[in-house]
Amino acid sequence: MATDLPDPSSLKTWEDAFQYPIPTVHRLEQQLRQDLSVSRERLRNLVGASYRDLLGTAEMIIEMHGDVRRVDDNLAHISEKCNSRVFENAGRNFKDWDCRVKASDQRQFMLESLLRLLESCPVVMSRILRKRGSVLLAAKVLVLSRLLHKVLSQSPESSPAIETIRSQLATLRSRLLRYIDRRLGSVEGETSDLVEAMWAFSMATSSSTSDVLKHFHHVRLEAMNARLESSGGDHSRILSALRLYARTLQDTQDVFPKRLADKLSSIKARSLLKDAELRAVVELNLDFYEQWLPGEIRSFTPWIRHDDLQAKDTRNQLEQWADHAFSTLIHGLRAQLSIVEDFRILIQTRNDLLTSWFEVKSEVKDSASGDRLEKIRMAANDRIVQLVHAKARRLHLVVTEISAVLQDRRSGARDVRHELWNLSVRSMDMENGAKMLRQSVVDRSHGRSDGVRRVMNSYSAWLSFIEEVTGVIKEMKDRRWDEDLDEEEDDDGLASRNTLLSQVDPEMVQHELKDGLGKAFGELQETINGNITGIGPEGYDQATFLLRVSREIRSRMPAQCEMKGFGMAMVPRLHEMVAHGTLVVPMKDYSSRLESSTSGIVTRALWEGSPPLPVQPSPGTFQLLYGMINAMAQQGQDLWSPDARTALKVVVRGQVANQMEDLTRRFTEELQTESVPDKKVDLSRSESKDKAGSDDTPVESKEDEKAAGQQTTLVQSLYDVLLLQMAFAWPKTGTDEDVLDRLEGSLRKRVDASEERLRKSATEYWKRTHLLFDLLT
Repeated sequence: MATDLPDPSSLKTWEDAFQYPIPTVHRLEQQLRQDLSVSRERLRNLVGASYRDLLGTAEMIIEMHGDVRRVDDNLAHISEKCNSRVFENAGRNFKDWDCRVKASDQRQFMLESLLRLLESCPVVMSRILRKRGSVLLAAKVLVLSRLLHKVLSQSPESSPAIETIRSQLATLRSRLLRYIDRRLGSVEGETSDLVEAMWAFSMATSSSTSDVLKHFHHVRLEAMNARLESSGGDHSRILSALRLYARTLQDTQDVFPKRLADKLSSIKARSLLKDAELRAVVELNLDFYEQWLPGEIRSFTPWIRHDDLQAKDTRNQLEQWADHAFSTLIHGLRAQLSIVEDFRILIQTRNDLLTSWFEVKSEVKDSASGDRLEKIRMAANDRIVQLVHAKARRLHLVVTEISAVLQDRRSGARDVRHELWNLSVRSMDMENGAKMLRQSVVDRSHGRSDGVRRVMNSYSAWLSFIEEVTGVIKEMKDRRWDEDLDEEEDDDGLASRNTLLSQVDPEMVQHELKDGLGKAFGELQETINGNITGIGPEGYDQATFLLRVSREIRSRMPAQCEMKGFGMAMVPRLHEMVAHGTLVVPMKDYSSRLESSTSGIVTRALWEGSPPLPVQPSPGTFQLLYGMINAMAQQGQDLWSPDARTALKVVVRGQVANQMEDLTRRFTEELQTESVPDKKVDLSRSESKDKAGSDDTPVESKEDEKAAGQQTTLVQSLYDVLLLQMAFAWPKTGTDEDVLDRLEGSLRKRVDASEERLRKSATEYWKRTHLLFDLLT
């Protein structure tokens, strides 16, 4: 018996299943039941998964059924109403309503809409200006408000509030124009912002392209003036004005005439109320009010002339403005530079100006750029020259200090000069190499009294200005003008620029500095000469002061000054004054001693040799030398240069000679009065009489004793003259006979003594004692 079950799908009818044996039929039944169970389970799973979709589909079918029924009802209702009688009734009713209601209220609705729109315009403009919004939108609102006001003002039912709104709009228009001017005068924004501001100005003022260009140039010129007037010497504001000038040239070439003309012509493309930006303003609510506006407002299109400016006209106006604006810039530049007193800041301003000009020159097309550069150079150089001369003329402050010190001395004030060996070091700072101590030693060694230091402090302050100017001139020479610039220029142009700015200008400044210094020191020298003329006989301390001051100034002359011999012409006169003042006390004492030494008794007792002759000077002569050294030391050792010592020696030789000549003349007159012949006395015989005693030698007459005493004084005077000739030795000039030499010859004729012994004795004495009188040697 076959075991294979038949395929159930191959059975066409149920009778075919019973053709097989009963066991086979039973197994076939079991298989069918299993397949049925599996299919039932699969169907259950499938239906359960799609149940929610089936429910949604059922609900949609129900809704569609309801919609279809409603559409069917509407179509039925429309079919009932769509007949000629219904339309005739509706048209007749609308016409009756329009005649009775709309016609009477339409004008009122129009006036209300116009008024509400007009009231909203100031609010919108105020908000835009307050929030620094679009100036173009504000200008469009202004044009709309102007149009609304025109229509309302022509209506007999106009409200009194219209004039109030008109005043508000006038104020807002002024604010808007000021805001536009600030945008036009600024260089911070983009070119598109500038074009928008010009467009807004044109709409707000109904200006053509040519008018906008003129106004733009006017605003930029006013902005330049404002920067120059408010700079207060700040060179950053001056540079800002220069950049504004260059930016104006560039903006004019970029915007006019085509770019602005295209913007203005686009206004005619649609009416004002169709502007999307204007309709987007919520406060205006144009979507509602537009239906009630009259046709002249709904169809209004701004008309602005945009074709009145050609490229040639733009170039001509730009050239005219550039000339005028640059002249204004140079005038303001000169005015601002005139208040700059710091030389370094002035040079820095000059360098920044030139650098900025080279940077902006390549960005704009300016045919006169060479002349512009020359004018900037001349403005800066003129102020530099003025400041250099002003710095040099500040030397008059030193003149003022000198005059003040001299006036104090004339009024009796004494100038304190500190002695070197009275220096106290307890309170001095010994740090930094004992700088304070060293400075004090130098000051006292050079005789820098309080008055001299006062003058030299003023001179040092002035000299620091000159040194600053010198340093800045060197920086000008070292500056290279072909570096750090992106400008494309040939080598010849760069070399010419460097030559002009780094050689010609510094040399010009240096030449002016030399000229100013020469004039300043010339005036100072004339002032000192004038002060010397006003010094009286007792004002030798003033001469001492002037001598020290002129020496200090001469030692610290600026390197640029060609007057190296400053004050040398007045030095001999000052030396003579100092010499006369120094000799007042010593010569007075010498004169009194000379008067009391006519007997010769004291000095003769100290003579040596055979016959006895002087071997040391008289007390008066020694005191003269010693008193001179003390007086010279009191004046200050720094004063006694070789020329000063020579002047002193010339003066003292003359005064000593005059004193001795007076003594000799007096001896002669006394002898002639007493009828005693002027004869030489034998000094050896007179000496032997003194040794023999009065008992063995007859007593001489009083006349012989007096003559012997005078002769002794003359011999001592001859010795003193020989000693003083060595002490007061000086380099003679010319062939004139010296007064001491003439006095020596006169004394030799009147005394009977060995000149050789006297000269030798005087020479040996001077060799032994000259170190005591070091200031004379």
